Amino acid sequence: MEQTAGKWWEGFFDEVFARLMMPSTPTDGELAFLTERAGARPGARVFDQCCGEGRVTLALAARGCEVVGVDASHAYVGRARERAAELGLSCDLRVDDAFEFTPELPCDLAINWHTSFGYTEDDGKNAQMLERAFEALRPGGVMVLDYGNAAHVIGNFQPATTMRLETDAGEWLAIRESRIDLEAGMLRQIWTFIAPDGKIDRRRGDTRLYMPRALRALLESVGFASVELFGDRTGGPLTTDSPRCLALARRPLTLE
Repeated sequence: MEQTAGKWWEGFFDEVFARLMMPSTPTDGELAFLTERAGARPGARVFDQCCGEGRVTLALAARGCEVVGVDASHAYVGRARERAAELGLSCDLRVDDAFEFTPELPCDLAINWHTSFGYTEDDGKNAQMLERAFEALRPGGVMVLDYGNAAHVIGNFQPATTMRLETDAGEWLAIRESRIDLEAGMLRQIWTFIAPDGKIDRRRGDTRLYMPRALRALLESVGFASVELFGDRTGGPLTTDSPRCLALARRPLTLE
């Protein structure tokens, strides 16, 4: 798979990665958090930033939300559209750049799920994606950012992980080699995918290691306020053992 120089995420994500790393549907606890704490109730307008194959998009649409989702992957958005049609759901699904895209109509909730943020060591570039979410919200609207907990990543560091995926064509093998770049504040990874026919495909991926305090500060720098941090996708407490760092932030009712 051909990756774009300077934008590793372009050309990285495919069906094999989706099936290995992305859960098929959000859990009842995750949906309860989004509906009860974040406001994704029937009739709410929701912006799903980096929606992938639409797992959260479709689940919220099925619960009566009006959802607009964006992702740079034509294949992912295509599958999301097919699934929406199969389920009889009305969703506005776009192929576009999440660093640039903002929905035309203001939303009640913006979500960025499953570590779809922090792909560059340029804090200004990362903040650009948060700015698009901020602009998408009505005054008083909420953003939920689902991110990895840097403290947990560092404290439970695994230099190599092997995953297997059974398909109709045979078994795929994925090897993820990781290193922590402390100077840059990045988790740097090389993924090796071995297809059933033995073909090898190597891809790289980087993720910024924002500690919770820094993540809060970045959200506040683009205008968000009342930032709450949680340790999982159901709203559990944030500790050093929490695998996730979930931020719930609000766009103020008035701009200072």
